[in-house]
Amino acid sequence: YFLFFIVLVLSLFVVLHRSLDPDFGWHIKTGELILERGIPMVDWYSYTMPAFPWIAHEWLVDIFMYTVYSYVGFYALLFIFLCWYVLSFFIAKRQEQSFTSFSLVVGLSCLATIGFLGVRPQMLTVLLVAVLLKIIDTFLDNSSRLIYTVPLLLVLWVNLHGSFFVGLFILVAIISLELYKHWNLGNKVRWLHFLNNFHYKKQPLSKILTLGVVLFISCIATLINPYGIRIYIEVFRTIGDNFLKFHITEWLPLLLSGFQPIIYVYIAIYLGVLMKSYRKLEFNKVFLSLFFLLLSLSSIRYFLLFVIVATPLILEAIPYVRTQLSSFKYTTLKRIDIIMAGSLFIILICIVSYFVVSDIAKHLSKSEFYPVKAVSFLKTQPLSDNVLNDYGWGGYLIWKIPERKFFVDGRMPSWRENGQFAFGDYITIMQAKEGFETYLSKYNVALVMIPTKLKQASKINTTPQFVKDFLKQHEALNLLSAALGIYTSNNNLYTKLTEQGWMEIYEDETALILKK
Repeated sequence: YFLFFIVLVLSLFVVLHRSLDPDFGWHIKTGELILERGIPMVDWYSYTMPAFPWIAHEWLVDIFMYTVYSYVGFYALLFIFLCWYVLSFFIAKRQEQSFTSFSLVVGLSCLATIGFLGVRPQMLTVLLVAVLLKIIDTFLDNSSRLIYTVPLLLVLWVNLHGSFFVGLFILVAIISLELYKHWNLGNKVRWLHFLNNFHYKKQPLSKILTLGVVLFISCIATLINPYGIRIYIEVFRTIGDNFLKFHITEWLPLLLSGFQPIIYVYIAIYLGVLMKSYRKLEFNKVFLSLFFLLLSLSSIRYFLLFVIVATPLILEAIPYVRTQLSSFKYTTLKRIDIIMAGSLFIILICIVSYFVVSDIAKHLSKSEFYPVKAVSFLKTQPLSDNVLNDYGWGGYLIWKIPERKFFVDGRMPSWRENGQFAFGDYITIMQAKEGFETYLSKYNVALVMIPTKLKQASKINTTPQFVKDFLKQHEALNLLSAALGIYTSNNNLYTKLTEQGWMEIYEDETALILKK
């Protein structure tokens, strides 16, 4: 198991060592400035919303990232985050599960989630969810006293990441399900009768009450953070913002996030195993996994949580599925067919995985995605010239040019105050919607720094007009068409700006800069 752990971490490291998360830069810079200035209370980095009450809910992670990066560099930091992620599956493992099943399922889990991995605070969220579920399972099975450490876990969690709310939700869900079973609602409420087909393991009322007390203390414990009760403002502001679902890649619904073959395979295996063994699996685990699956369908961001909840369930179900399959009588021909089909499936997965891994290796690489060369030129421009920057570059620019304020970055998509919505204005400008010039004037933008591919796209917009008109009628279709390379609008920002007299003052293969 230790050897498998090392091989898995190193394999992920080889794939991801060239990738840099768009938020990495501002995390590093924030960690540095917190050690110098203290916890931020207003925005430090933008000229568009400088007075906004920024809640840096990841402040403790930022300090950790900056400290490790300062002493041992990016590669060591990536190795630590990948160890945390892989460790999550080992924490969730049950002792009786075989190594073969564990290695295959966990290997597939890592492959399905590789596009979400890197130096990202979300890796800690997965680890903390695994720890919390392990503590709860141990308490329900063996009355472990570790359950009393949950409030301490939440104190740490609330200062690491805003996803602490997931921990509270899991506690509420478990308590609700246990009360449902204790009161036997499946028999008392007619429309809940179908739930009686699942496997229930009822807990005594004393354990349910203990969980309730732990939940109450945990809620109070989450107030132990630099922002107090205001931390919940950030949580609800983010999860309640539907604007994100169609304008931020990681918030897109699963089916609109591009072709994801390995993810589809993982979900298919989960559903197949669940249908074969749901009568043997404890209802709590089935409910939580299905809930996080639905969350993943609504926003691909939650897929990591689904995997850490579903993987232990798949492992637990495998013996039941194997027992059912062994009861069938196969002829020699059928066995050969099954072996051939299984071999073809494995080969197909390997081929698809190669292309997926190759794409991930290039995606967000420092040299291909970020404006590395353009930074040197931008430093020569007056700091008084406001820059409209690409959203994905915001964190990198904050890191590399800390003396300059920028238009938008990864902290800001849900920031709204007194009619000010910088990210929404950014979308209007980047899509060159009617009246976008007024927003450039509103923020006194003097420099526009955009990807060079926008200039290239302005020359290849050959989609028939009737197709554009049809796709533009629906936001989801419009978004999907963009992912497929079908341009639904003649509004190209580069074209519009050059038509209005903006001049190119810099261009390379990644970025170009226009001046008013």
